[in-house]
Amino acid sequence: MRKFRPGITLLASVLSFSFVFNAYAVDALDRIGGLKNIGGGQAEFKNSNRQNRLLIEVNMLSGVQSKGIHQVPDTTNLVDMVSLAGGPESNADLSEVHIKRRTKNGFATLEYDLESLVQSKSAAFPPLEDGDVVMIERSSAEKLYSALGIFGLSLGIIISGFVIRRELKNK
Repeated sequence: MRKFRPGITLLASVLSFSFVFNAYAVDALDRIGGLKNIGGGQAEFKNSNRQNRLLIEVNMLSGVQSKGIHQVPDTTNLVDMVSLAGGPESNADLSEVHIKRRTKNGFATLEYDLESLVQSKSAAFPPLEDGDVVMIERSSAEKLYSALGIFGLSLGIIISGFVIRRELKNK
């Protein structure tokens, strides 16, 4: 009869958690801004209002260095907004940019390929409106990285369950 060895069970649990924490949790915190701007405030456009421009609020949800609500002139377009928000993150997929906008009938989601717009000589950049929510998707590699983290978490939980079950059976 084998003795219950809590050390092995604890080791399996710690290893499972460390894989998940490194591959998923830090990434998730970073995407929602949990690890950035700890000591500083939000970057914001400073306007002396020389041209009597109205300011609108645009929520940069993901894919930029400075996430959050930004007050910008009403003439700001999507490319300018990404720049004002500190530029795109390294894992941002600029070919998948979504703007959620309030309309008379509810909400509309507008999709843009920012890479193509910037490279095009004739394309006009999409203007932003008050209350727009901008989300820049993560790159395919980043999505794969998150999926592997979730897979690692699931596998770790299953392995820990089998180890605990085996140890309790042999007790």
